[in-house]
Amino acid sequence: MKIDYGQIFAKIEDIDIKTVIAVEPVLYKAVGRYCHYPNSCFELFGFDILIDEVLEPWLLEVNLTPALACDSPLDQKVKANVIADLFSLAGVLTMDAKMTDKQPFYSGASLL
Repeated sequence: MKIDYGQIFAKIEDIDIKTVIAVEPVLYKAVGRYCHYPNSCFELFGFDILIDEVLEPWLLEVNLTPALACDSPLDQKVKANVIADLFSLAGVLTMDAKMTDKQPFYSGASLL
C-alpha cells in the first residue's frame, strides 16, 4: 500500500487549525487578562495525534506545556527545529542576523 504522506499531514493540519479556532475566544480572553503586552506574547502548544490502522489522524490531546527534554539525538534535532521555528515566528533575531543588520518580517500583529 502506497502511503500519501502529504494527505496525512494535510488532515493533521486541518485538525490543528480547527482546534485552535474552537478555543480562540478562550485564548483571546486569556491573552487580554494575563499578558501586559498582548502583541508581544506567544505560546507553544503540543498536539498529540494518533494515526489509526487506515491512516486516519485523531486528536488525542493538546498540551499547554509540551515536554522539551531530549532523550535521543533524533528527539534533540526535532525539538531544536521546533524551538528555532517558534523563535523565528515570534520575531527573535539570530546572532547572525543581528550582526548583519538583517531584519525579519514582523508586522507587530499578535499571533493569535
